[in-house]
Amino acid sequence: MSQYIRYEDVPVVIGSLGNAPEFIFGRGVSLNLDQSLATKRFLDDHVLGFTSTGDVNFAAGEIKQLLLGSPYGPALPLPSSMEKLESGTLISFPTGNQLYINSGASPGDHYVEVRAEKNLTLSFDEDLQNGEIEVTRAYSTPSPIGGNLNVNFFINTGTLQSFFNLTGLLSEDSYPRVNEARITGFFGNFFFDNAYLEALSFSVRAFSPYMAQASIKVFGALRYDENNIDNFYNSPNFNRQKTLPHAVGTEISGIEGVGMDSLTSFNYSISCERGYDFEIPTGGNADLKGEVPVRASKKNTEIECSLEGNNLNPYLKLSGERAQITVLVKDMGFKGFPDESFGTLSQFSIYGVVEKNSLSVADGEHLQGAVNVRQSYR
Repeated sequence: MSQYIRYEDVPVVIGSLGNAPEFIFGRGVSLNLDQSLATKRFLDDHVLGFTSTGDVNFAAGEIKQLLLGSPYGPALPLPSSMEKLESGTLISFPTGNQLYINSGASPGDHYVEVRAEKNLTLSFDEDLQNGEIEVTRAYSTPSPIGGNLNVNFFINTGTLQSFFNLTGLLSEDSYPRVNEARITGFFGNFFFDNAYLEALSFSVRAFSPYMAQASIKVFGALRYDENNIDNFYNSPNFNRQKTLPHAVGTEISGIEGVGMDSLTSFNYSISCERGYDFEIPTGGNADLKGEVPVRASKKNTEIECSLEGNNLNPYLKLSGERAQITVLVKDMGFKGFPDESFGTLSQFSIYGVVEKNSLSVADGEHLQGAVNVRQSYR
């Protein structure tokens, strides 16, 4: 029996290896799986030819084995692009004759067992080389099955969790310096074990909750537990008081370098182009784990921030000038909730070029400026 579950009853939990999983206060979540497929098709996939020295006669209900190939030979096997000729497959001929596959045939077979429903004669000149069938196509794919988990969420903890650190840059004492570890978690009753963050963005504005978006690539088999939602909401850890911080008290250093001395909003985004390396599973398409990366290396990483405020510099600076921005995002405290941290939410830095700098004003509004700064890792 189908069950519809309200959005507030569908938990999203994400964790990284070696760290406790974290509940994500999601506003909207989607999970989709896809695989690009291409049909392995050859020109004569739909045509069967038979070897014979003349016409072939059938009585009603008669079953015969016919040799695949050209007139008078040579014999040719069923091509590999045909996964299988199923029993009951219809073979049509130009003269209107019809035969049916009596027992299945597989690629590499030289003989096909066929059955006639009525008396007929296959013409050597017209029929034997022009049997037409509908086949089950073989498919190939340039990449493994992958999923996309997109999460819109409120940042509701004392800091952004470590698995959202897409740069992966660790301390000087760590080896390797760049963290490429996978993340795990669940969405409703579906568990995933091999996922990698590809993009994160969020916006900060005074007296508005922090809204963030994360894009996560998911590989491998999904595990399903029909009791997971009930078990999660029965856990006392979920029932702790949650807070929604906002940007009152946020500190930003470096804005004077882009012609500002006060700020109204801040947007931050980071995206990463990854290279996924795979090993072919020994179990083939019967492997229960599916195809999972053995490494998810980071290629191009782009960081971009945009700031809006009183950009009243006497002149607009030319694009291409460098800027260094450090943002100390803070909330109001919520000291009445001892389970939650308060004060500094997190710190974000960007050192890059100013690619856009503008001023605007509209009816009923104040003059405001906007600055975009971009940084790239290679």
